[in-house]
Amino acid sequence: MKAFSAPSKALLAGGYLVLDANYSSFVIALSARMGATIDSDSTGPTNTIFVQSPQFEGKWSYTYKDGVLSSLGKRNPFIESTMEAVFAFLSPSTFHCINITIYSDPEYHSQEDTVVRFSRNGRKFLFHEKDISKVPKTGLGSSAGLVTVLTTALLAEFSKIDLESMTDLKTIHNLAQIAHCKAQGKIGSGFDVASATFGSIVYRRFDPMLIDGVAFEQHQIKDVVLQDWRMVAEKCALPGGIKLLMGDVMGGSETPKLVSKVLQWRRDKPEESYELWKKLDEANMSLIESLNQLATSSNYTDLLHFMSLHSANSITKLNNNSRNFLESKPLLNVINSFQHIRKQLRIMGEKTGADIEPPSQTQLLNECSDIPGVFGGVVPGAGGFDAICLLVVRSAIDDIIQTTKKNPAFDSVTWLDLEEESEGVQEENVQSYLFAE
Repeated sequence: MKAFSAPSKALLAGGYLVLDANYSSFVIALSARMGATIDSDSTGPTNTIFVQSPQFEGKWSYTYKDGVLSSLGKRNPFIESTMEAVFAFLSPSTFHCINITIYSDPEYHSQEDTVVRFSRNGRKFLFHEKDISKVPKTGLGSSAGLVTVLTTALLAEFSKIDLESMTDLKTIHNLAQIAHCKAQGKIGSGFDVASATFGSIVYRRFDPMLIDGVAFEQHQIKDVVLQDWRMVAEKCALPGGIKLLMGDVMGGSETPKLVSKVLQWRRDKPEESYELWKKLDEANMSLIESLNQLATSSNYTDLLHFMSLHSANSITKLNNNSRNFLESKPLLNVINSFQHIRKQLRIMGEKTGADIEPPSQTQLLNECSDIPGVFGGVVPGAGGFDAICLLVVRSAIDDIIQTTKKNPAFDSVTWLDLEEESEGVQEENVQSYLFAE
């Protein structure tokens, strides 16, 4: 038996621009992971795959014969598309029965109506009383994580893969992108699958025409998977002492509807949209650059300490000639970058009619600007009511959370216990996914 996992994600900078290959985005991989164990059984029926998700009491069964995958009961488009893509790529003939078990860390879903269980080595999991279709998600990219980790597990079962090899990681990524797009019925930006594969990255998308209309046939899928996709997925990381703090707002957003409104606006008003996206891109790149400048400041530790004691709003109000202002300029650059990003996203929301940063989220993020230790934040990804994403001084987190507990504006916010992950898909200790009987 082998076990693998893929991380969750937050799109810190690059909302909507991530759809266009002309722009780069900043994607942070997070510690909530989708996991999968895989094992073959020589006593079971050949060319049969059993998949289960014990946390949601989900079970799916498939057979593969003469290049055709057949479902034996309940269906799951993400599992099916992944198997079809991998089997088309590998074209196995006869194989032993395969058992796959899927797990997700607690942060992916609402934690109501759950039972806590710990694996043999102490990893915490939540087992849900409701069907998976009735459990709200927190927007961390569970489907992308599932497809990526399942792709990895299947490739490892049928071939030797090296997760330190960029060539093998690109194969995993390309197959997972094809499967994920097929399951969703559209070709998205792909940043979620890219982050699940490679970890925290500066990302620039692949040309969607690469995989448009790709059939699950060996000669065609191999040609596509093994060619150079000319995408950018450069490893990156937040500076030490700075952390991403995600808050689940227990709202609900329909990302496809938000995206369709923005894309319609781009078609209807190309000049207006180009100018706005140019300003948004400048703000995004400014954030990445200002974080790099802050991290390389000679007095970096002192700056973080100063930030932990002061709010973003108080720093922006410092007298321009004061010593504190001059010394805190690197902090101010990060703070201003967040403000510029939010301003452009709000303008886009007004122009398109999409709830990119709805008033309720604006209120929350504005409140955060008055809390010491918070550089700023955004509504991650496509926006909406799902979550807020803050960049904070790590040492100030406990004080930040305590401050929000005293403020009724944050009554609907649940802070998620997440860390940045530098690595993407990885092999795991099997004991993390086994439970005492």
